[in-house]
Amino acid sequence: MGGPRVDISLDWLKTEYEDKERSTRDIASELGCSSSTIWYRLKQYQIPIRSIGEAISGEKHPQYGKRPTKDTRRRMSTSHQGARHHNWRGGVSFGKYCPKFNRRLKEGVRDRFDRVCFICGAPENGSGLDVHHVDYNKGQGCGAEWNLIPLCKSCHSKTNWNRWYWFSLLSTYWAENPEINFNMPR
Repeated sequence: MGGPRVDISLDWLKTEYEDKERSTRDIASELGCSSSTIWYRLKQYQIPIRSIGEAISGEKHPQYGKRPTKDTRRRMSTSHQGARHHNWRGGVSFGKYCPKFNRRLKEGVRDRFDRVCFICGAPENGSGLDVHHVDYNKGQGCGAEWNLIPLCKSCHSKTNWNRWYWFSLLSTYWAENPEINFNMPR
């Protein structure tokens, strides 16, 4: 196997990467190889690799260009908030939850599913699993609790993207498994 077969001297690479602050992409382009080959050589020669934060912290960096000012970053951030964001649904995420949708109810849901994510099976990692409303009805919990499930942060964010797909998938599970006891403590 072995590493990439590009002849790069330690001194030359150190000068280009550290002294001239060239990017791995620029160096690779000059040598006609891939950026991963340059990364491999940096590690092999034990040259400290810059993080992206270090790479863009200067006034100008060859790979990333000029860093936006604090004011520009603030304007870029606020330009896609609220109604200007592509996922805006008219403020529906600010609807009120049922008063019974509290810590006790959430703990009961987590316990019923053995404190693992319903979708991927990941166990709790100290912060508690999110409790997800399968039908996206925030009033759920005041009536039937059949559609509350625990999800890890990663799976919970997935379910909020393509809602119809996840609703269909998860509600089909309930229809096919009527033996599950959904009686929750109040």
